[in-house]
Order: sequence, then structure tokens, then C-alpha cells
Amino acid sequence: MKKFRFLLAFGLSLALLFVTCSCSEKIPPSCRDILAAMTSSEAGLPAGRVYSAMAEAGESEFLDDSLLAALYGGGSLPDVSEDWLDCAVFLPSSSHPCELAVFLCSSHDAASDTARLLCSRLRSLKNAKSTCEEFSLMLESASVTICGNFVLFIVSSDTQNSLKIAKSLIS
Repeated sequence: MKKFRFLLAFGLSLALLFVTCSCSEKIPPSCRDILAAMTSSEAGLPAGRVYSAMAEAGESEFLDDSLLAALYGGGSLPDVSEDWLDCAVFLPSSSHPCELAVFLCSSHDAASDTARLLCSRLRSLKNAKSTCEEFSLMLESASVTICGNFVLFIVSSDTQNSLKIAKSLIS
């Protein structure tokens, strides 16, 4: 009987431990970490800057609202920006079209709205660079992808690889 009670108590303890561990929420990676992995895998990454919403004013990576407004809002912050929990952006310092951005949104609806916004940005880039033959393949393979509540904006020499790397960190 003692053996049975011990096994029952042990089994219940294991079950409780399993349930506790499986219910704990996974902390998502930072957009900056995902962007770092994407940029480090980019062959021939042009000179540029990384901006992060988690950087403080005065830090080199500080992402100012005016930059977000210029890139994605036509001069003013888009309404969906209120639902961005985190974001990080790589912008080239030349006319090279390589541009990477990662957004973490508060909901799937916000991610969908952000993706629409980024598709508009991609159309603008394609229009601006349409006469530049050397970048046509890069622009044609560009991607806006929703992965959970993350939205990935990828204009890269190897979009599929960048996407694979980002997804591996997110899931």
C-alpha cells in the first residue's frame, strides 16, 4: 500500500510539473534579435543602420516616431502603430533597396493591418527602383510575411533564407 501511495504521489507530481511547464508562456524573441540574425545572414549587406523601438533616445539605434511616420505613414504615424509592441528596421545608407523590418504586434488583426501597410511600402520601393535593372530580382522576390503576431518585411538578396532564419527564431 505504501508503494502504491508513493507511486501515486510521484505520478501526480510529475503530471503537475508537466502541466505547469506546458502552460508557461514562451517569451517571444525581440525584433532586434530577429533582425540581427537576418542581417548577419545577408550576403553583401549594404552599409546602413539598424533602428530599434527598444533603444532609448540618444542611443545610436533609437527609432524615432518621425522616421516611422516617414517610412510607413506618409508623414504621420499610422493608427496601427499603437499596436506595435516592438519593432526593428534595417535601412541602407545608399540607394541600395535592401531593407529589412520586423514588427511584433499585439494581435493578429494588428499584424494584418501592419502587413497591409508594409505592402504599401514595398509597392513604393518597387516604383522608385523600377528603372534599376540590377535590383529587379531582389525587388521581385521581396516579401511581407505574417508569422504569428510578427510581421516581416524583407527586401533581400536571399528572401527565402532571411524568412527561414526569422521563422526559426519566432517558432
